[in-house]
Amino acid sequence: MQKRRPLLAQEEREEKQREKDQQRKRKRRGSDSVSTSLCHPHQCSYGGRSSTPEVVFPASPLLSLGEPRRDLLKAYDVWQIYQASDDEKESYLCIQHLNLERKYDLEMIVSNQQRVFQYYLDNDVPEGVAWHYVSDIKAFYKLRREEQAKNAP
Repeated sequence: MQKRRPLLAQEEREEKQREKDQQRKRKRRGSDSVSTSLCHPHQCSYGGRSSTPEVVFPASPLLSLGEPRRDLLKAYDVWQIYQASDDEKESYLCIQHLNLERKYDLEMIVSNQQRVFQYYLDNDVPEGVAWHYVSDIKAFYKLRREEQAKNAP
């Protein structure tokens, strides 16, 4: 009787293995019709737009505040960081670095929002931070202009 038990256990294991094998075969048969294609960046789009939108060159400057571009960008960075929560501040510092690397200024960013937004995302900036950074520039210009008007002689 003791020999019979191991035989039954062995048969049960073999039966379970056959069932598993048949399940795998069924899954494979269904996947034969599935095909994949390689998507190259220049062929595919992200959300209906190309992954690297064209650079836009505005017909006229955004605003002239009479300040050097780099100084204005630094002031904008300070303004953004001031509004950020502690956990977001590092992301804004990352954006500062990315802007310096590409030599972006506020006019270029506001004229090429989708392109710059995607660049930030590609460099691991969280979507919300990237969105605010590219979207808040006009509000910043308005505040800056109001400050200049108050301080004008």
